[in-house]
Amino acid sequence: TFAGHHDAQAIVATHAPSLLKRVPPENIRYLRLNADRQTVVKSIILPDAVIEAGAVVDKCIIDKGAVIGRFAHVGYGADYTPIKEIGLNTGITVIGKSTIIPPDIKIGRNVVVGSDLTDDKFNGDIKSGTLFNVEATD
Repeated sequence: TFAGHHDAQAIVATHAPSLLKRVPPENIRYLRLNADRQTVVKSIILPDAVIEAGAVVDKCIIDKGAVIGRFAHVGYGADYTPIKEIGLNTGITVIGKSTIIPPDIKIGRNVVVGSDLTDDKFNGDIKSGTLFNVEATD
């Protein structure tokens, strides 16, 4: 297996305009892997939260016991649509306590995901500016 982990990705690192203009902006990624093979940028990760290999967490608050699945991207994209119901317009995404984010999902910015959700509650990507399964007690 390539790299011995079954999770290799091709990466092109460039600032060349001739290459960047050919790639849609939503496909350009910031990448900085730590020793656990995750990318965590400007985020608060509470105790007992798990971020699996290949996941990207950007400007997020991950509550205790939450699990971010492999290759999930939380805090995704350049869309900063606010959450009108609560006035969240900071770009910060919040994942509730003991929520399991499935692998390969993209969760935008200014998103609040409720607590105690299992991965079967997710039906694809979550757009920026969304309250997702949030109850009054969350």
